[in-house]
Amino acid sequence: MFNLFDYMKKGNTKQKDAYKAINELGIFNSLKIYNPVLCGTIPIGIDLDNSDLDIIMNVRDLDLFEQKLKNLYRSTSSFNLKRTIIRGREVRPNSCFVTLS
Repeated sequence: MFNLFDYMKKGNTKQKDAYKAINELGIFNSLKIYNPVLCGTIPIGIDLDNSDLDIIMNVRDLDLFEQKLKNLYRSTSSFNLKRTIIRGREVRPNSCFVTLS
């Protein structure tokens, strides 16, 4: 089976940088219980200058997940966590956007 993450190890410069960052942060290992899946334009090489890297996860308890992210990454200088609220209510299904630049 084709592994997009492994492919990035030998891809273009942005893919290699993304691969290195994901490994250094230990995202797939630290968050494996959430079944992380790499997606978006960077892994498939059709990204633009302002494209970001997307990792989707299966999260049942958003509060627990948020705490886990804070414990793992809050010391990272560009850590930012945002929950999406529309018309005063959290978007369902649960979603959480985290930026690690």
